[in-house]
Amino acid sequence: MQSRYWLNRILGLLGALLILAAFMLPFPGGLSGAPAINSLLMGVLLIVLTVLAIMSAVRWLDWLIVALVLWLMVSPWIWDYGDAAPSAWVHALVGIIVIAMAFASLRLKSKVRDELRL
Repeated sequence: MQSRYWLNRILGLLGALLILAAFMLPFPGGLSGAPAINSLLMGVLLIVLTVLAIMSAVRWLDWLIVALVLWLMVSPWIWDYGDAAPSAWVHALVGIIVIAMAFASLRLKSKVRDELRL
């Protein structure tokens, strides 16, 4: 059970990284541009969903996190980050890590649920 909490804490830290990225990386339009606001919102939502996932063992929160991160990964092409390649890479890498961790959390929740049935 502790592994799931550890995974969720890392997800929360990645949400904080997205918030910091909005201030530290070059986004088209600066901090008031759509890509930076997207990074801020995705970071805040990831932190909120992670806190909810820690407090609850429901699986749909992990699936919601995966959907959120899929948006994060395609957003550089939707918002046209252009020359802001570091920002696009951060979103892609954070997305890949979060998806892997969300699926690991789902697997742990399934394992715990199966053990409770025995």
